[in-house]
Amino acid sequence: MEPKKKKLNIKKLLVFILILYLIGSFLFTLITYPIKNIYVLNNINLTDQEIIDISGLRNYPSIIFTTKASIINKLKKNPLISSVNVEKTIKGKITITVKENRPLFYDSIKKRSILSNMKEVEKEYNVPILTNSMPKEIYEKLIESMYLIDEDVLLKLSEIEYSINEKDTERFLIKTTDKIRIYVNILKFDDLNYYNELLPTLNNKTGTWYLDYGNYFVSD
Repeated sequence: MEPKKKKLNIKKLLVFILILYLIGSFLFTLITYPIKNIYVLNNINLTDQEIIDISGLRNYPSIIFTTKASIINKLKKNPLISSVNVEKTIKGKITITVKENRPLFYDSIKKRSILSNMKEVEKEYNVPILTNSMPKEIYEKLIESMYLIDEDVLLKLSEIEYSINEKDTERFLIKTTDKIRIYVNILKFDDLNYYNELLPTLNNKTGTWYLDYGNYFVSD
């Protein structure tokens, strides 16, 4: 007696193929689902687009294959970036929050901008210009001291000159956009933050503010 041949169940086969197709389509869609929205927060000197480009997100790649770590690692290679936080959702939204290293001054000898982390970049920013050289240890102290200056005051400083005398090897002459000259040493750099309080008392006079020894103003 011949064994019975099993009939191919076309209906079950079609259902199986359909299930495989649906699973495959879902996985393909999930894997290739692109980033839909990118938000950049807290940036000042780098534009949103620059941060997106540095992150490798210009073409809005797959949200699945774009990891937080890869974005952070790429951004932290940029000297302007101090720290990065990245949040992403399965719906395709990425939020990048950065903390930047501040440009503090432009070194006219090196022809580079000096950042708060002591690194250098070629791009020029709206910061004061350092006009001369000094010993390395003084230079490093200058960077640390400039970081103490508030942003709204820093924007009003135009030139920095290393200007020592017989008593003080850490003395500087700073010129402002208001045509005020300021003599200050490393220990008193944070007193420059009172500059905006001084201005209204001058009644548009120009002159020199001596912060190196004491605290007094001499009109021209």
